[in-house]
Amino acid sequence: TAASNRSALNEAGWVESLRATKNVRFEKKAGDTIQKLSAQNVDMQMEPKINQPREMQATGNVKLETSGPSGSSRVNTAQLKALFVPGPRPPRRRLQEVDFPVQTVANLSGQDGSMTVQTHRGKAEFDALDHMQSFEGDSGVQIIRQPPTGEAQRTTAQGMTATFDSAGKWDTVNLDQKVHFVQADRRADAQHAQIVNATNTIVLTGGASISDASSHTTG
Repeated sequence: TAASNRSALNEAGWVESLRATKNVRFEKKAGDTIQKLSAQNVDMQMEPKINQPREMQATGNVKLETSGPSGSSRVNTAQLKALFVPGPRPPRRRLQEVDFPVQTVANLSGQDGSMTVQTHRGKAEFDALDHMQSFEGDSGVQIIRQPPTGEAQRTTAQGMTATFDSAGKWDTVNLDQKVHFVQADRRADAQHAQIVNATNTIVLTGGASISDASSHTTG
């Protein structure tokens, strides 16, 4: 739905492009997964002859949500570009890849609680069941995570890649360059780190150090 829609038609009658403006809303349901997109403006290039999307650009208060019985994700940004590929039931096409070229905030569900990722640029990939498969953050990454017990954890790094299980919950997060971790009075630094959701652990490598109010350890 949108306040205004404009389509460009090929002389054979199929839609070449579509522009929707003012409070645009898209929703897709595939099995037990629901994808929702809202934005102020959406421009879509269509695949020839089949009236299915090939590429899409959305701008203005963009929100992309994916939800299912076991996992969910929500991404807020000002701009995105999406690529579509043939889905499991042709000629329908599915979302494959989304680029977030500007400041982006992603809320990702996990085994216990959720994780918030902020990044200057991001990229997400989706599987054939419309579950998020990976999320990459490039430049100025900040992660805020509330573990099952204890204080919230805050981690910063230059880059990150999150992977997801088959249900759509985040599984691991790999961080690179200038990793800095804070939880209450604990501090940790390293060149690389991996956060593992299932075991609630963080592995530090490359000039690793950890400290609290009474100790400091390097390795």
